[in-house]
Amino acid sequence: MAAAVENLEADDASAKPRGSRAGVRNPDTYNIFQWNQKQLTLAAPTSSEYKLSMKRIDNIVQTIHGETPSTGLGICVMQEVNAGGGGEAALNLVVTKLNEKKFHTDRGNVFDAQCSGVVNPMVVRNQEKFGIIWNKRLFGELHATEEFAGFLLLTEGLDPVDGKRVSIEEKDYIVQLGKASINLNRARDTWKQIRIDGKINEMVPQFDRMPVLFSFTPPGFGKDLHLLVSHSSIKEHQNIVETVFLQEICAQAAAQGEYVILLGDFNVDEADVNRLWDTQEDLNEANEELDHGLDETALLSDTKTSFLQHYYRAVNKAHPTNTYPFMSGLTAEPAHNDDIWLPKMTDPFHMDAPSGNRQPGKVVRIPKEILEQWDKTTQTYFDAIGGLHAEKKKVSRNKLNGLLARSWSDHRPLIVSLKKT
Repeated sequence: MAAAVENLEADDASAKPRGSRAGVRNPDTYNIFQWNQKQLTLAAPTSSEYKLSMKRIDNIVQTIHGETPSTGLGICVMQEVNAGGGGEAALNLVVTKLNEKKFHTDRGNVFDAQCSGVVNPMVVRNQEKFGIIWNKRLFGELHATEEFAGFLLLTEGLDPVDGKRVSIEEKDYIVQLGKASINLNRARDTWKQIRIDGKINEMVPQFDRMPVLFSFTPPGFGKDLHLLVSHSSIKEHQNIVETVFLQEICAQAAAQGEYVILLGDFNVDEADVNRLWDTQEDLNEANEELDHGLDETALLSDTKTSFLQHYYRAVNKAHPTNTYPFMSGLTAEPAHNDDIWLPKMTDPFHMDAPSGNRQPGKVVRIPKEILEQWDKTTQTYFDAIGGLHAEKKKVSRNKLNGLLARSWSDHRPLIVSLKKT
């Protein structure tokens, strides 16, 4: 049976659930990272990008280890791992470097990595996978089947095995997640109504990128831990229907006692959909600008309410998850697109309430060493173009931002620190 759901406001940082402290306490901290990369890859040794890609891997290791110097990494989930061989090679090299740190070897920590299948096989360019790095001492082995080696692609309208497009009506309405049976009738009816009845031409009959499920049974827990990972669409209505599916899956799983952490780049600000995630924002009654008359309140309220009854946002929504203010561009703005959503149930994990300056769930600052590297590389860039006022030379703001992304990322990582209840 699921642990009792506490009556908590989803976005109230002071109302985070606490677990029972009675009995023997587990001294381990289970740190979980969410980090969207920028086409993570390890360039070939003959490539001009090789040294920069190697430096990036060092910077990623430094950032992960720097945030967990006394407790160690538990899990790090990444989006935008390049679907070519260089993406998995980069992820494996991060693992190798983490396993070489004496702190980890002294504690018996051993890290491993797994990439999902391609999450957007319908596109030709910029195919991506999701990657996960985990501490085997803390979490054990990934669940695996004969069909899916350590991950499960959850999707709508696209067969994850052979990439065959199918109609919404042809797909099964039930998804099994652990012991929970998830009924997706309402989600699929909503998708169909928005896409067909609403005449929203920007939408397609499948996720832009399929969400991925990673599952563990951590040693000594007797209960599964699931991570549902997403990289949502930047188009508003496509994002809305994808969000409905994610929220339905998580809310129903939690109601049936499954502990599912929802994390990823949900493009909340990019697609302007914070109203689906925030108790303080109302859904639109109708969108007169697009002249389709869809009533979001009628279509989405039940799903949103159910999700927020079972989940809370683990990091401060006011903090940008892009690299703002360290961005070049006249229109650069702070954006909170990435999130970690935790179940309110406290079995088998809980997150400590904030204490003083200690925030157990947070958006990570860009390390000063990374910013210093970026500053040096930008000076080299300005030297190469001949100065700011060189004739017929233009400063590329995308190039300057890319220098930071290619040596670190264009998203900040998020981290939550969980304890065994």
